[in-house]
Amino acid sequence: MQKPGLLATFRREAYNLHIQLNNKYLTQLNVNSVTDMADKKLLTPEEIKRITEEATKPHFRDPRLLIFAKTRTDVLRVSPINELIFIEGDDNTGFKHINQRHSKYHERPNWRKAKTEDKANYWQLQKHSLFSTSVIPYFDYPKIADSIYKKENLNIEENTNPENYDLYCGNYKSQKDGTIPFKLLLYKGTKIVHNLYPNSNQFTPNRVLNYKKGVLGATYNVKMCQATIRIPYYDRKKLIKYKIVFLQDYFQKKEKVLIERLNYDNKTSDIFFITERDLPYKEFDQLILARMDFVELPGLENIILSIEKMP
Repeated sequence: MQKPGLLATFRREAYNLHIQLNNKYLTQLNVNSVTDMADKKLLTPEEIKRITEEATKPHFRDPRLLIFAKTRTDVLRVSPINELIFIEGDDNTGFKHINQRHSKYHERPNWRKAKTEDKANYWQLQKHSLFSTSVIPYFDYPKIADSIYKKENLNIEENTNPENYDLYCGNYKSQKDGTIPFKLLLYKGTKIVHNLYPNSNQFTPNRVLNYKKGVLGATYNVKMCQATIRIPYYDRKKLIKYKIVFLQDYFQKKEKVLIERLNYDNKTSDIFFITERDLPYKEFDQLILARMDFVELPGLENIILSIEKMP
């Protein structure tokens, strides 16, 4: 697990403030996220012209400013070197689209129709390449895009939609994560960013369950020095199917791990005791929650997979 430095922590807090004030990126689970390419609304020529003109204002290049957008065509940032334009966007394009699909802080589930080996239909949770947790979207996206936007990186062969986009493929060198391949999609003949994402699954965890891992919840009993942390797993209908539970006793220095199986009334139907172990933390604080919110739990998820097969 990467331990954030003071600067990274400050930048992440500033970005989270930006998200909270916009109140647009707080949508957690959207069951209507499966759309065909034909249904995706692209920017119109009039919108492209207006965005291009708006982006000439110098304050969009100032990384110290947080711009609060009101509409999907509002400009958020302009990259410092190549003047690439990041707009607020929506579910299908721009900054919001990038976050919802590729940022681990805001990854929104996308479900698609699939078939089992027996040809039965079901909804499958799609797997998208994710940015490293060291990447702070509002601050780092422009730097990454600038490094990819080079004439020699223009890729015609891999561009599946050349009528609407210009595709650039290249590498970004990160001091923390090394060299990472990226793809950058710009609206055809413009510098407006449609999408930006890693062309690698280096930071994308292997999916064990066909459920979306949700945001953890925690309570702390000051008198008893006990914390309870629950990590939920949702299905496509936003029903919680399972919870991984950590019962932490800071007096006894012990931690119990449980798995709760819920019924369709969102009530616990079964509780499975998994293990008891020494508590790895000295005291309960916000940093513990931040770490646990992004930690991967393949071992416990495989146990859930085994529970799934139980009657």
